[in-house]
Amino acid sequence: MRQRASGQSRNGSRTARATQAAALLADLKGNTDLAWLIERVVRNDLPWVVVPDTALEAWEKRDPIGWKKVAEWLATNDIAVIRMC
Repeated sequence: MRQRASGQSRNGSRTARATQAAALLADLKGNTDLAWLIERVVRNDLPWVVVPDTALEAWEKRDPIGWKKVAEWLATNDIAVIRMC
């Protein structure tokens, strides 16, 4: 994981993350589970999320495009997804 040089760059990163998240949330169109995940990450400035395997499998099956976008957003923002069995 990359270290941030200062509090200001951290705030800038947080602002960019929130802006990207807002666009992603608008794009998810009603997938409340995925939207909730993004909102939780942004609100709490999380470096990782724990997600049950059953949830990941359901997202991959019900909304593969939405999950792909969320997974890419998480990866772009250096947010680890920890799978829980």
